[in-house]
Amino acid sequence: MKKVYLSFLIALFAASGSYAQQMWDNFEDTRKATYGFINGVFIPYTQNPAPNGINASQVVATYVRNPAEQFDVLIALGEMADVSDYVSGAKQMTMDVWSPAAGITIQITLENAAAADGAPFPTGRHSIYQATTQVAGNWHTVTFNFTELLDGGVANDDVTSLVLLFNVDSFTDDTYFWDNLNGPELASDPCEGIATNEAVLQDYECQQNINHIAATNIATLRRVQNPDQNGNESSFVGTYVRSAAADDNIVSRTDGPLQLTPESTTITMDIWDPTAPTNVIFSLQNINGDVIQEMVASTTNSSTWETLTFDVAPDVTSAPDIEQITILIDPGSAVT
Repeated sequence: MKKVYLSFLIALFAASGSYAQQMWDNFEDTRKATYGFINGVFIPYTQNPAPNGINASQVVATYVRNPAEQFDVLIALGEMADVSDYVSGAKQMTMDVWSPAAGITIQITLENAAAADGAPFPTGRHSIYQATTQVAGNWHTVTFNFTELLDGGVANDDVTSLVLLFNVDSFTDDTYFWDNLNGPELASDPCEGIATNEAVLQDYECQQNINHIAATNIATLRRVQNPDQNGNESSFVGTYVRSAAADDNIVSRTDGPLQLTPESTTITMDIWDPTAPTNVIFSLQNINGDVIQEMVASTTNSSTWETLTFDVAPDVTSAPDIEQITILIDPGSAVT
């Protein structure tokens, strides 16, 4: 199994008074949650199946519930500031949901991850909040209302994980699309005050200026903590497990036409490859997937970070319609 870590440091050179306080995840330019234990199938990059006025995002998340688990959970990690206002109801958490049916209960449990790990319920669990889906087969926003306090030993300022339960207390294999998770304020935000730098397309931290819309092995494409900070000091990177398909690829869309100039002659990407050498194709395309230029670079070192450089043709730098990027890792190979 070939797992590739991408810093995807793709750099171009030369509601009602009660509301959530912080966006945790919109699966596009805001990715503040780190996901831990997952019972079902979580796909954090999915092209929106039904854009509408509630949610017109390009990218959303998919979650397929595990029918063997009565209390199927998806854990989002993030150290929170004082959550007292969520207990009192002065503030509320919200999320956009595409549900297979109305009347389904979605639950959030706030926990202290260390105290709850391996401990019987309700140890380590701070509080429960519930919402009910109102619409079937369409986007709508659900609001989570406080239900109960659990472990009194978990203080309001000692909560470190947000646990999502879809169709709680059931044995279904429902599929949900969800987006725009607004949760309690985080105790610290490393991106606060950092301006957008459009020269960095994706670093999985503060600069997330392209949207992943597809991949051959899409369930494995995700944002994770950097497993090796030697040669790449980033806290978070992307990870991808290559499939056996010869044309295995990752497809991403820019927010608009890529702003290249005659001075933008190279594109770089940091990559951690377990089995170098590996060819990597970086393909600049229009929104229909038509290739404008394909560039090839090769990894040379196994199990260490290195920077690949792709040379942009001079005539391509002025192309007005580059809106899609496709990356092929080890193209033509059927090796995972």
